[in-house]
Order: sequence, then C-alpha cells, then structure tokens
Amino acid sequence: MSRQPGQFTVRACRLGDIASVGKLVRASFDHTYRDMVDPETLNMMRDAMSSPVYLGVRIVFRSTTNLVAISNNEAIGFALAQSDEIGDIILYMLYVDPGRKGHGAGSALLDAAIASFPQAKTIRLEVLRKNSAAISWYQAKGFEIFGETSHASGTIGVPAFYMDRKI
Repeated sequence: MSRQPGQFTVRACRLGDIASVGKLVRASFDHTYRDMVDPETLNMMRDAMSSPVYLGVRIVFRSTTNLVAISNNEAIGFALAQSDEIGDIILYMLYVDPGRKGHGAGSALLDAAIASFPQAKTIRLEVLRKNSAAISWYQAKGFEIFGETSHASGTIGVPAFYMDRKI
C-alpha cells in the first residue's frame, strides 16, 4: 500500500536514524538559510548540526528529547527539545524536509515535543530574524516574540528573535 504525502509516524529518534536525520537537517539548512546567512556561516552551522557525532551524543545520552517524523523509513522531520532549569521547554531544532512542508509533520513534532514535558508551562525557541516563514508558522501556533539577539545561538552577526508560547 502506498503512503499519501501526509502519512508519517512520530517517534523517539534512534541511533539507526542518524544518517537519515543528518541528511534531512542538511537539506533543510541549505533550503531554508541559503539566502539568510553567508555561505561560510551556513556551511559551519549545517555541518555542526547535522554531524553524526552531534546527533549521536544527543540520542545516546538522552540529555534532550529527540523526535523524528518517519515516512517510508526516511526522516521527513526532526525535533530536538530540552527542559531548562525552571522546567520550561527549549525547542532547539524543528526541521521538516523542504518537499514535505505543509503536510502536518512540523505540527506533529511540535505537539510531541510539548507532550514530552507534561510539567512545562512555557516553550521557548530562537528563530533567525530573516526566517519570516518560520516566524509566521510559529505565530500561527500561538508563539509570540519576546526578545531578540544580534548573535543567533552564538553565531556572530546573525540576528534572531526569541519566541515563546504558554502551554
């Protein structure tokens, strides 16, 4: 039976998913950020965030909640979240395959990340200021901008907004 474009499963990410998730993160970075940051910064960010070591450490040590949306044994979405010292959720990554956006994987990953932390009262994230599509999507999900930085995740000269949503 063939799957429709919107059919996928969200589950905990496993070591066996690393190659597929790395490929997804690389594709998402290239598609999303190519017009937002210079090529050198893009390559540095993409290579760090899609590295098998980076992804593997998070999966093995379980310091973060790692979720993957799977369709036909391929990652079509990935979310990485963690609880902070006061119990709020920090959403570090939420990427959906560029060709699969609009089919619900991002929403399902966001909902699953929130459900992973039932005691949390707020979820926070950082989004590049030039990423108007993501900002609009998060606003449609109830997030509001509460601050900004000129150095996204410590990346000098890449401005970003901080957004949050009460749960």
